[in-house]
Amino acid sequence: MAVTGWIGSCLALLLALIFTAMPLPESMAIARPAMVPLVLSWLCLNTPHRFGVGWAFALGLVLDVTHSTSLGQHALALTLLIYLISKLRPTLMLLPAWQQSILLIPLWLGYQGLLLWLDGYVQQSIDPLWRWLPVISTSLCWLPLCALLTASDRPQQQSV
Repeated sequence: MAVTGWIGSCLALLLALIFTAMPLPESMAIARPAMVPLVLSWLCLNTPHRFGVGWAFALGLVLDVTHSTSLGQHALALTLLIYLISKLRPTLMLLPAWQQSILLIPLWLGYQGLLLWLDGYVQQSIDPLWRWLPVISTSLCWLPLCALLTASDRPQQQSV
């Protein structure tokens, strides 16, 4: 990334964590996109040598702490998501961003479905709408996120 490499990537992840922890009104919170998986997926696709399953596990533990869920719940789901994205990377990188967003929908569904199943397993009641609406909003956020992060990834033109 041209945004000073590691610093820009970590800043994007930090902003995603802040957005995830930011309180929203109930009507908006129900459709909050999964920003950390979204940003980490983009980073895994575009900088696979820097971001992968290890980062997914660590950020998943941070999400577990911030959401006060069972320790390892988000870590497992995020690790599995990023593993699948890294396996699909050769195919995904051949596609434009709008086709990537369509191809990623089953992965977002799997991520949220695993979280829903783990919530049920530990007998933590949650409205299924809280798990399925973020799939739609996450998919809709893929295009703007790709445009924003790709624009920040391009080297700046030096004027002579």
